[in-house]
Amino acid sequence: MESTESSSQSTETYQSTEVSSVNRDIILVNRGIITVNRDIITVNIDIITINRDSITVSRGITSQQRKHKSSQRHLNKDSITVNKDSITVNRGIISQQRHHNSQPSHHKSTEKSLVNRDIISQKRHHIITVNKGITSQQRKHQQRHHKSTETALQLAESSQVNRDIISRQRHHDSQQRHHDSQQIHHDSQQRHHKSTETAPQSTETS
Repeated sequence: MESTESSSQSTETYQSTEVSSVNRDIILVNRGIITVNRDIITVNIDIITINRDSITVSRGITSQQRKHKSSQRHLNKDSITVNKDSITVNRGIISQQRHHNSQPSHHKSTEKSLVNRDIISQKRHHIITVNKGITSQQRKHQQRHHKSTETALQLAESSQVNRDIISRQRHHDSQQRHHDSQQIHHDSQQRHHKSTETAPQSTETS
C-alpha cells in the first residue's frame, strides 16, 4: 500500500511539473503574440507617416506649379507691353514717313530719311534686346523650376524607398517572431502529449 501511494504521489508531482512547464510555454507564446501585435502597430504608423510625406510632397509640387504659372503670367504681361511699345514705335515711324513724303524739298527728305533710319535702327535694336532679355529670363526660370521639381521628386522617391525597406524588415521580423512563438507552442504541446502518455504507464508499472 505504501509503495502504491508513493508511486501515485510521484506521478502527481511529475504531472504538476509538466503542467507548469506547459503554462510557462503558453505565457511565452502570449508574449510573442503581443510583440507581433506591437510590430503590426509600428508598421501601420510607418504607413501613415509615408502617406503624410507623399501628401506634403504633392502640396509642394502644386505650390511650385502655381508660382511657375504666376511668374509665367508676369513674363507674358511684359512681352505684351513690349509688343505694344513696338506697335507704338511702328506707328510713329509710319507717321514720320507720311510727313516726310509730304515735304517738297528733296534735301529735307534725304535728311529725314537718314534720321528715320537711325530711329528705326535704334528702336529695332531696343526691341530685340528687350525680347532677348525676356526670353533669357523665361529660360532661367524654367530651368530653376525643372531642377527644383526633379529634386523634390528624388527626395520623395528616396524617402519612400527607405521607408519601404524599413517596413519590410519590420514585417519580416514580426513574422519570424510569430513563427518562433508557434514553434514554442508546438514543442509545449508535444511535451504535454508525452507526459500524458507516460503518466498511465508509470501507474500501471507500480
